[in-house]
Amino acid sequence: MQSNVPAPLPIVRHLIACEDIQRGSSERFTLVNVITRIRSLDPVPFPLLYREICVIAIGTATRGPARVQLRIVEEESGVTIYTSPVWPAALPNDPLQVTGLPFRIRDLTFPRVGSYQAQLWYSDVFWTEESLRLSE
Repeated sequence: MQSNVPAPLPIVRHLIACEDIQRGSSERFTLVNVITRIRSLDPVPFPLLYREICVIAIGTATRGPARVQLRIVEEESGVTIYTSPVWPAALPNDPLQVTGLPFRIRDLTFPRVGSYQAQLWYSDVFWTEESLRLSE
């Protein structure tokens, strides 16, 4: 008999924004210039076109393949400014293995100063989020 109780979501240990992700072996990544705040240096600061930003989720307790998606949402308005394609992640069925899910976003436009949320979705269920703070 199958239970109607959904399986628990995997554990996200870290959700990190950076300028580049370099992949080593299957479990090793090098993060280049971790981003804690984005500051526009242009004379007219916003909208800000960010040429490339990377986000990596590092998690554990996965239970096999899943569909994942990354969204960037403006916190104040709730407007989604970026949605990645939904892609099938070949996650291991091993609760102890640490897994990295890297995303690379090109030509992302932030409309105004403020807080944004990088949201990770797992099989159409909200999984976790991390703040991105933009300032002038």
